Amino acid sequence: MSASLSRALAAEALGTALLVATVVGSGVMAERLAGGNDAIALLAHAMFELPILQVSTHARTGPAQWLSEFVATFGLVGAILCTLRARAPAVPYVVGLYISAAYWFTASTSFANPAVTVARSLTNTFSGIQPGNVVAFVVAQLIGAVAALAFANWLLAGGNQESQPAFLNRPSERNSKVPAAAAVSHFSVDDR
Repeated sequence: MSASLSRALAAEALGTALLVATVVGSGVMAERLAGGNDAIALLAHAMFELPILQVSTHARTGPAQWLSEFVATFGLVGAILCTLRARAPAVPYVVGLYISAAYWFTASTSFANPAVTVARSLTNTFSGIQPGNVVAFVVAQLIGAVAALAFANWLLAGGNQESQPAFLNRPSERNSKVPAAAAVSHFSVDDR
């Protein structure tokens, strides 16, 4: 395994762990503020001096939950792919903002990642998922990811660069004829 692949995998693992800790930790704090004290999970559990592992009893199943996971994953993967095309260094910010929003606009609270789904099966907080519900979530996530990949490939490939909006071109492919309003609304002036 190359050093750059090792770094990328380590960064992904750390980012996912921090995301799960954020979601579960906010749940632990919310439950404590509400008077409950039965929350448990991984890093967040350790931060709150709770037992590290517990199997979730929180049921998350049915068409609305699965659709929510499809939408959450489709949006996340789509946002990542489009941001990679436009401004790769902004991906971490886009992911954080998207997950923060999707947490509130999806019925499932936006797991959007099989690793997160498995990790959240190990917490008995409001953010958890029963282990028996994990497979359906992961299937919905995989379908959402494949759909987002197909859509982004269609949207961003566009064939002829002249046929697509200038803001979809990579910075190096943009010419000086990009309207200033389009450039400013999507990129910094230095990026043109």
